[in-house]
Amino acid sequence: MYRDEQGILREADGAIAWGFIGQYREKNPALYEEFIYPTYEHGERVEYWGGKVAAWADENRMDIEDAAKVIAFVPEELRKEAIENAYLHVAVKAAQDGGDLPDMGAVFPLAVAGSIKRMGKATGKVTQTSEPNGGKSGLVQGAEGTGDIPKRTYEPSPKHDPKSGWGSPNPISDAETGQKLLDTAYSSSKNKQLYNIYEGKLIKFQPDGETGWHPYEVTNPAKEVPADVLRQLLKDGKITKVEYNKLLKNK
Repeated sequence: MYRDEQGILREADGAIAWGFIGQYREKNPALYEEFIYPTYEHGERVEYWGGKVAAWADENRMDIEDAAKVIAFVPEELRKEAIENAYLHVAVKAAQDGGDLPDMGAVFPLAVAGSIKRMGKATGKVTQTSEPNGGKSGLVQGAEGTGDIPKRTYEPSPKHDPKSGWGSPNPISDAETGQKLLDTAYSSSKNKQLYNIYEGKLIKFQPDGETGWHPYEVTNPAKEVPADVLRQLLKDGKITKVEYNKLLKNK
């Protein structure tokens, strides 16, 4: 095993040492973060640091704008995007804590929540709406409580190319199919990713910047897919009860 020039742990054959890295998720989260971070793409790093900024601001009883003036732990090249992303973390938490955001589980599209990242400073009211493409409830935020739902854009990553990539493969055959899966994807109140089913395989969509999303196949459903997403897939008839139980136990 060795670290490449990007700091990614790899097996002798060059494959990323996912198994070695994954064993530390539970027993040593700090070490797991150290190992997993180099594998993150740009959008994932923005999400990571956005969460760190939001947590730090909450711990120190500061809003994001004030926290941004003093924090120094975010890499300079990601600072602007991470600060903007932190507003999303705070907005979602505030909406949940305040009761404006009910526990809708998998039917809450956090992609839509990108439009409320400055909710902490906005004066408009948070309102529920529906997405025309999937009929799933969401949140939009505008000066008067209205706003446009951001368009999601399917953008596959070379990292997950089945033939030449080095991450979990993306099994989606073409861009049109990928866009349809993204438009009808499920989301969770637990994280920022989106999920769907394609040819019996669970697909995870990771956000890249404002509207881009890249997909790859889930290899460990029990750890990678929140239970509320699996429950919604079961409710909608996307998976059977037997499949649901197996996915929960990663069988």
